[in-house]
Amino acid sequence: MIQATGITIDTEGVTTRQVAVNGNEGLFYSNKGIQNVLWNDGQYGYSVSGPETEAELLRVAQSIQPLQ
Repeated sequence: MIQATGITIDTEGVTTRQVAVNGNEGLFYSNKGIQNVLWNDGQYGYSVSGPETEAELLRVAQSIQPLQ
């Protein structure tokens, strides 16, 4: 569970943009051929990364559901 967080992203030469994942605000960026999606749902933080397209990573991100 999120209690205190911090994240450092190497953004030199990288464009970031906001995305929505299951109604939660997230961040998409691409760096050195790897696409990344980061988001949190207020309780947990998530990250999905890989060489797939942005659309594919967002599809994977949308499929992730926290355990109840």
